[in-house]
Order: sequence, then structure tokens, then C-alpha cells
Amino acid sequence: MIVYFILLLLWIGLYKKQANHEQFYQVSAAKFVLMNTLTLGMFSAYWFYRNFKHIQFTYEQDISPVWRAIFFIFFIHSLWTQVQKNSIRKIASDRLLVYSIAMGLTCLLINISSEFDIGVFFVFTDLAIAIVLLPLLNAVNQLEQQGSVKQGITSNSTFNGFHIGVASAYLFMTVFTVTEFFNLTPQNKVVEGKKLWHHDINMMVNKGIVQPKEPIKLFYSDALVWFKADGNGFTEQRVFSYWVLEGVFYSEVAEYQNIANIKVEWGEDDENSVITITRTDNSEFYLYVSSLDGKDKEFESKLRALWQVNNKLPS
Repeated sequence: MIVYFILLLLWIGLYKKQANHEQFYQVSAAKFVLMNTLTLGMFSAYWFYRNFKHIQFTYEQDISPVWRAIFFIFFIHSLWTQVQKNSIRKIASDRLLVYSIAMGLTCLLINISSEFDIGVFFVFTDLAIAIVLLPLLNAVNQLEQQGSVKQGITSNSTFNGFHIGVASAYLFMTVFTVTEFFNLTPQNKVVEGKKLWHHDINMMVNKGIVQPKEPIKLFYSDALVWFKADGNGFTEQRVFSYWVLEGVFYSEVAEYQNIANIKVEWGEDDENSVITITRTDNSEFYLYVSSLDGKDKEFESKLRALWQVNNKLPS
């Protein structure tokens, strides 16, 4: 969220001097929807900033365009009201009703995405917000301003190098978020083994880490892109850890009957927890598990329970 605010302020700062505050900011619907989706909603905030800056400049209102841009979701009606005052045509009230209902559904999507921490749905939420704002965008675009309205929309709807750069950066982040959601790349938290793809499981089978058709209970990878670069997990028969260092693949595997002790050092502030596996021959290896959402405690608890059951130890 902090990065979002910094990028928005940077965007505003870059265009502050060259922006035309004598007019409402008119832009094509295609660019509005595309840029809003690719920038994770930041373009909507910038669009609101430009329009409230015009209102402040033209009507000398005591408002803060920057804060209204950051919290634009609370100032939609304010902008709509100002647009109605400047429009020579009456904006249909039924359109406003439909818009209000759609906005409520968009807010519901945002709440659902936040509640369940489903990052990929933020992409669809930003797309939904852009679509919901189209009636307001269309009302702004229909306003008669000094000069040619068509020329203003055409000029604002072009893509320059800055737009392409920002969109490309956010597109990369979006693709990365989607691949994490579908477990094509490692997430930053513990996942159930059944969510792993077959090619990743087959890699572990080929490396002798797990046996064919041996279900993995819980798994965590500390790698950035590829599961084959790092992994920590356990099945009903064994616990394992593997990693790649300077191009060389290493792995440690221990069946429960060969484990003498399990101890853990809990991570703080989203740091990885470290689980030490001590074999009966006193050799040790470590599992690094993300503490995000408390999943490290679930990982350690289920691992310890399987060890105790297999060795008939008191729980």
C-alpha cells in the first residue's frame, strides 16, 4: 500500500507542471479500463486527481486533490455532483442508481479479496472498478470545454513512454500474482501438497525425495520462481528439504522412525521459522518455513504429530 501511494505521488509530480488544469480530464474508455487494470487501480486515482485539480483551479474550492485521489472511492459522488453542475444535459437518475448498485458490488469484491487474501482477485477488482466508473467517465467526456473536446480526448488517450513503462511494470506484477495464485510459481506461505502441479511432484520423485503416489501433506518453497530451486515438506512417511546452491542440487530426507528429535525456532515479523530435524545418528538438517498467516505453526504441529504417531510417542 505504501508503494502504491509513492508511485501515485510520483505520477502526479511528473505530470503536475504539464497538466492542463483548465479542463476536466477527458480520456477514452478503452485507455481508462486498460490502464486502470494494468496499474492496479492507480490510473483511476490519477484520473480523479486531474479532475479535482481542475475543480480546485477553476472554482477556487478549498479541497485537496491529492487526498481525494488517494481515497477516491469516498469522493465519487462529489465529482458526479460537480459534473452535473457543468453539464448542459441532464444525467439520467436511473443511470446513477445502476452506477451506485454496481459500486456497492465492487466494494464487496474488494472486501472479499482482502478477507481471503486472494491477490489474483485484486486484478479483477480493479477491472470491475474501471467498468463501474464508466458512466462517470462518459459524463466527464460529454462536457463541453474550451477548444475541441474530441481533440482533448484524443490527446489524453494516446500512450507515451511513461504509460507503457508503468503498465509494463504492473503487468509483470500482475502476471507474477496470477502465477502464484495458481501455484505455477512459489507462494510466500505454506500450501497443501495437493495444490502442487504434477510436474513439480514428478521432479521430487525423480530426485528420490518422495515415492511415486506418495501424497505430500504440507509444502513450502523459499524460491522466487521455480519450485525445483527450493522446497520443504513432509508426507505420512518422511520429511524432506531440498535446495540448489551454485547450480548443484542438494537434498535431505528422513523417515519418521529415523528421527530422534524435532525442535523449532519461530520466526518473527514474517521471517521464516527454522525447524531442526535430528536423526538417530545425530546428523541434522533444517526446514525453512514461512511464518505468514501462522502457517508455520500448522506445519510444525502436523509434522510433529506424524512423527509421534510413527514412533508411538506420547503426544
